[in-house]
Amino acid sequence: MEIIPLESGHIEAAAEMFVGKLRGLRETVPALPETMLDPQRAAALLEKRARAGAGLAAVEDGRLVGYLSWFVVEQFRDTDRTGAYCPEWAHGARPEGAARIYRGLYRAAAQRWQAAGCGVHTLTLLAHEEAAREVWFWNGFGLGVVDAIRWTEPLAADAQGGLAQRRAGAGDARILAEIEAEHWRHYAAPPVQMTAGAPNTEEEFAALLADKNFHAWLALEGETAAAYLRLQSRSHGAASIVAAEDAIAITGAFTRPAYRGRKLAPALLSATIEDARARGFRRMSVDFESFNPEAAAFWPRYFAPVCFSVMRIPERT
Repeated sequence: MEIIPLESGHIEAAAEMFVGKLRGLRETVPALPETMLDPQRAAALLEKRARAGAGLAAVEDGRLVGYLSWFVVEQFRDTDRTGAYCPEWAHGARPEGAARIYRGLYRAAAQRWQAAGCGVHTLTLLAHEEAAREVWFWNGFGLGVVDAIRWTEPLAADAQGGLAQRRAGAGDARILAEIEAEHWRHYAAPPVQMTAGAPNTEEEFAALLADKNFHAWLALEGETAAAYLRLQSRSHGAASIVAAEDAIAITGAFTRPAYRGRKLAPALLSATIEDARARGFRRMSVDFESFNPEAAAFWPRYFAPVCFSVMRIPERT
């Protein structure tokens, strides 16, 4: 097996390799859009990586048996680290010999990533690729982010909530800003310990609430927000395979600790699903950190995982 730069001559076979994997996943998760089943979409993305010199091909007996391409991302996940990131369409290996192929590709890619100063290595895997997950686990990678999807069918669960629920309106910018700020403090605290990002301000929420592509729901006790859930047409950083014109993405959700255990989260989710369906959306997606205990316990009850993003932070860069 030879590891060489990814070139135009490899693109068609690489795109077909990805699409074949995606078809297999859609057999178990039919809510996935068909958008990325077009090999030309994956081919166009891979062609750009090849032209940027950010791709490798594993070739054996004159045929492509695997490929790996990536982006170099500054301030990866809002940290001071530079990261190498391989989306779900950006890598693949034939099932026979996948461990050997991926090891060879990673060995070569890691040299390039070190030269680029990458202190984080990340790949997104299709959820049914159990053999590939095992390979990357043995390469030192651990789970970080999960992408999941569902149809906008009503929840088959008791989701009463016990508090008033309503869609957020133009006058709710302050309430949303306050609970979202607490949400981000939750991210920064143990055990999640993410880099604290910048929550949307009251002024930013006012602008978002005027945008037809933004929706938010609140569970209220009087004028106090006990929980909120926000949705947009696309979640920044989510997997490409969940995006579609008839899909809407959850981009934030939080229940204040004092109100947990009262089914507010499923109640809000139920309301947003009904609202999204009435607006013509057929699918809803969410992406969440696996190391966030509340998120990891909640979302898989109602959504089918479709991608697992795995990460390694080398001790030396």
